[in-house]
Amino acid sequence: MRIHITPEIGRIRLAKLKPHHLQRLYAQKLAEGLSPTTVNAIHVVLNRALRQALRWELVPQNVAALVDPPRPVRPKPNPLTTDEITRFRSAVVNHRHRNFWELLLTTGMRFGEAAALQWTDVDLAGRSLMVRHTLTRSRGRSLSLAEPKTPQSRRVVPLPKSAVLALERQRIQNREMQLLSGGRWNSNDWAFPSTVGTPLREAHVLKAFHRVLERTGIDKHRMHDLRSSYATNLAALGHHPRVAQQLLGHGRTETTMLFYTAVVPSALRDAADSLDANLPDLAESATDETLAS
Repeated sequence: MRIHITPEIGRIRLAKLKPHHLQRLYAQKLAEGLSPTTVNAIHVVLNRALRQALRWELVPQNVAALVDPPRPVRPKPNPLTTDEITRFRSAVVNHRHRNFWELLLTTGMRFGEAAALQWTDVDLAGRSLMVRHTLTRSRGRSLSLAEPKTPQSRRVVPLPKSAVLALERQRIQNREMQLLSGGRWNSNDWAFPSTVGTPLREAHVLKAFHRVLERTGIDKHRMHDLRSSYATNLAALGHHPRVAQQLLGHGRTETTMLFYTAVVPSALRDAADSLDANLPDLAESATDETLAS
């Protein structure tokens, strides 16, 4: 509202607001370089506000319902390659966020889920953890624990040995940070705290992540691409999409299939070609009929 909406249409009285005002606003924001996803978010804010205004009889109609906003564009999966993962893991052996990034790579957890992880959620003996919360932080507001993104996101995540080792290292690291904090340690149960025991800030961890990639000669990635790497590895190993969906906490199978269709085109071709092996006579007869005609 403050940055994109009020400066452009804030002076127009509600009763005089027309669909063409919003359509022009969206076109202007696209021309300024905003992504369709961001402009769609502007539309969502306006639509909700005007829908409420209609309920309160402040406007005769919700003009936002009469315009065509740009469709949001879902970022394509951009996982790290096997070689990049190897180089990345080697580069962060002595990095203080090593264990955090290792957990993202080996469990597919979202940043907020991993940052909200508490030791009471972890069962190292049983090699599993429970995703119960996600850490959220809004501009001008303190952090808070919220429910996971979707009902399916509240899940039990089995841990491979590498993830168990990362968590065991993290326990030791937390004790060391507490001793070095000089009495400033914020006593809590966070599995991945800051150097003074407070929750991690995504912007700080992302900045460190980009530094490692640049130093290692790896193209720039979102930190979310560690989750994408986990998903595409599941696909490459042949695990069923329904299994991957539950492990990732996706609300829809279609979301999971984005990773599968991106990583296994050759497998799809092999599946199609295998029909010839099972139905050789049918394939030959079809060829003979074609030649005869």
